[in-house]
Amino acid sequence: MDKILNALGDWNPQLFRELKGRFSRKNVAIAFSVACFSQFLLYLFYLGELPNTLVNEPYNRYCTGPQDDYWRSTYQCLRDGNDWLLNWQLWHFDVFVALTLVGLGILLVVGTHLIGADIAKEEQRGTLGFVRLSPQPVSKILLGKLLGVPSLIYIGLAFVLPWHLWLGFQGGISLGWLMLLYGVAIASSLTIFMGAVLWSLVGSELLGGFHTWLYSGGLGLYLFGMSVACFEDNFPSDTPFDWVRVFYPGNIFYYLVDQNSLAPETIGYFLPHNWFLTQWYGSSLWVIGLGSLGFMAIHYVLLEALAWQGIRRRFYDPQATIITKTMGCGVAISSTIFMTGFVWAGDRPERLFANFQTLQGFYWVVMLGLILLLTPTRQRVQDWARFRHQDVARRRFKWAFFKDDRSPALGAIALMLLLTTGYQMAIVLLSPMPSQKLLVITALGLQGSCLFLLGILTQWIFLRRQKRAIWFGVAIIGPSIVPFILFMVFHGRFTLPITLGLFSAFPLGAVAMAVPSMVIWSAIAQWGVILGCLWGLQQQIQRLGQSDLKTFQPTPTE
Repeated sequence: MDKILNALGDWNPQLFRELKGRFSRKNVAIAFSVACFSQFLLYLFYLGELPNTLVNEPYNRYCTGPQDDYWRSTYQCLRDGNDWLLNWQLWHFDVFVALTLVGLGILLVVGTHLIGADIAKEEQRGTLGFVRLSPQPVSKILLGKLLGVPSLIYIGLAFVLPWHLWLGFQGGISLGWLMLLYGVAIASSLTIFMGAVLWSLVGSELLGGFHTWLYSGGLGLYLFGMSVACFEDNFPSDTPFDWVRVFYPGNIFYYLVDQNSLAPETIGYFLPHNWFLTQWYGSSLWVIGLGSLGFMAIHYVLLEALAWQGIRRRFYDPQATIITKTMGCGVAISSTIFMTGFVWAGDRPERLFANFQTLQGFYWVVMLGLILLLTPTRQRVQDWARFRHQDVARRRFKWAFFKDDRSPALGAIALMLLLTTGYQMAIVLLSPMPSQKLLVITALGLQGSCLFLLGILTQWIFLRRQKRAIWFGVAIIGPSIVPFILFMVFHGRFTLPITLGLFSAFPLGAVAMAVPSMVIWSAIAQWGVILGCLWGLQQQIQRLGQSDLKTFQPTPTE
């Protein structure tokens, strides 16, 4: 063991540091015991699902007789002497899927929590500062964290691997598909783990130690919800919710069911024909070979690129913006193209209006997230305000608002919203929506204005020294969500909630109920607030730069 660790230390000192504290005989024995006990429990559970030889059970999922007319997933039990005739391939496939989901859940949820807690602990103890001073490149430090922190989980999964492979072969899955399954698991783990590292570098400042529970808990709920929805065969929904499941690594099971010699109806879950019915911009990309997995891989690559840039920038400079303005615009445009494609799905054009209502929620989440990633901190804005007069490029054109990461990101946010909102408006015009196109376009414009106002308020919050999380909840989440809730509850009784709905982050429903004059006056009022906030923010930034400048200037009496 020591020879292996020493060899790893020569290659990656950070990985050696992580493994040295975790690889002991006691910890490896615990990992081995937990892996064996988990396999034994799963084996006993599925053994109990087989028909009992002592009981005359008429129907069971693993019998081989005619299908039950009422319970479609059970079959009549037939005997060969004293033994039941059983569909062992189906039994092995079920155990294989269950073992895969449990292992994947432990790897992703527990692994992300361990990584987040480890970085938070190092930040709290101050040891992360020493790591930053080491001559290792950040890529090696990141690789050491990703391989070293969850290493005991990797060891436990390695003990499970032989039984997992055997179950796959017995369940009718070829070696090539098993390798593809492992590839999807590795790709999803890399994406989620890199997101956990970035979230740890950013979230601890806003949420303290709760950020690790929030990330791993949210991930666990997502994986559980997606697994239930796929088992219940609730997809495709022909709504933007189909975009959410693109990130689910369990999508590979649709292909494992499709290539299996057992009929999909016999397996009864992850039915591939429903997966292949998923549409994107009205076309079935999913039916083209491994098209859906390629689409999923593109999303993983984009998320990894986003996380990698954020980690590289924030690791050595905690005051830097998480991503560049160019990257922010690229992610905004690509994510809008991806999610808008799921609006145009299904063969019922009258559902497009409802789909655009749903899309507003996803668009708001993505854009608000990018605003947070792009907005510079107080120190950065102060530096920019102090030294911007030295920028030669400023004399030619004010490119700083679009290129300089220290300047307020409002120029980049405005460009980002202009491009993405314009793209959605073009899709509305080209869509087969029978009517209400003008309503949707108006609502998209109002939502873009609302998001720009949120960008201004976010910059104002980032200029504060303390209690940013509280102010973010009060000034950003409150004005976005509360008016919409009031509109949804009281729009049938009063007129005021409709006006409030026009000012919310999701104004499409209110636009459909409001008279034109109400919409026009709401837009004028919204831009009045935006211009007022812009003027106030500009004054605050000028004072921020002037105050430090005066500090360094000598007084007339000196």
